[in-house]
Amino acid sequence: MCRGLLVNSYQRMVDRIGTPQDVHDLTSQLKDLQHSTKNLSDQTKEQLSHLVKAVNSSLASLKVSELIVNVYIVDRCAQVHVSPRSNIIAEAKRYD
Repeated sequence: MCRGLLVNSYQRMVDRIGTPQDVHDLTSQLKDLQHSTKNLSDQTKEQLSHLVKAVNSSLASLKVSELIVNVYIVDRCAQVHVSPRSNIIAEAKRYD
């Protein structure tokens, strides 16, 4: 939505160049709009980059947690000398 408004506003300003509606500061307004658009684009790119890093970090933490649980289950199976499959099922049910 915002992108559409920005594009429409920019297009209207460009269309006014060289017409009777052209004012002396139109070029300045266009440059300001370009600058604002670039800043918005840069900020969005940076925020998306932070978001990707946060998601990747969360996924890595989740994988470590799953590994710890799996190691715990295997260790418990070895301690009680039970078939690992049946014990894994029992341990998994504990965490549900």
